[in-house]
Amino acid sequence: MTSFYNQLPRFPEDDDFKDGKKKKQKRVAVTFNTEFPYPAPPIDFSFRNLSSFEGNVPDLDEEPRRHPTKIICRTNQGKYESTALKLCNNLFEKWKGFDSFIAKLLHHPEALYWLDLSFNFMYTIDSEILKFPQLKILYLHGNAIQTLSEVDKLSHLSQLQSLTLHGNALDEEKGYRLYVIKKVPNLRALDFSRVTKSEITSAQNFTVSLMLNGTRRGKQKRKTRSADL
Repeated sequence: MTSFYNQLPRFPEDDDFKDGKKKKQKRVAVTFNTEFPYPAPPIDFSFRNLSSFEGNVPDLDEEPRRHPTKIICRTNQGKYESTALKLCNNLFEKWKGFDSFIAKLLHHPEALYWLDLSFNFMYTIDSEILKFPQLKILYLHGNAIQTLSEVDKLSHLSQLQSLTLHGNALDEEKGYRLYVIKKVPNLRALDFSRVTKSEITSAQNFTVSLMLNGTRRGKQKRKTRSADL
């Protein structure tokens, strides 16, 4: 949880200097607004054995895990005042119904900022994720995503700065890291590792078509070798 809060914008300093001495100012309560849309901790529905985004999800009638120091706020309609959501360690395989699911859960779904779908069974990156253009942090590690071309869809998320994909089959492909950095050029961190200037330069000169051709040839060789055995 600490890593999550380290990635959120900080409150303005509430200390003021007067006559060379620090004077403590009274903290003002923060409410939801477009300038500071982070008044609540992430809504945590991890480890709930959820398997589908469609229809009614009985588990969502239960309260999410509570943060020890932060209050989880709900509207009169029962929606959560948060822009961060944890759905890790569940049984999701497909994205179908994802946008409707988020709309039922969050009071401001269009402001979704941080999404953790790690350790599920997702095998694609669906275009439904593009309905959340404010997304800056996306965790997809520990899933079943096979091909690097799935990453192409994320190039349309212009705000995306932190992404995880390790633990998927695609991270074993040659040139994986440079491919992702090239396709999602605004990334500051990939797989919890900072994107360096040298990597950005290398990614800009990276020839995607050659890498993909090499990957296909490698797969074909493996298939041929298996057939001979």
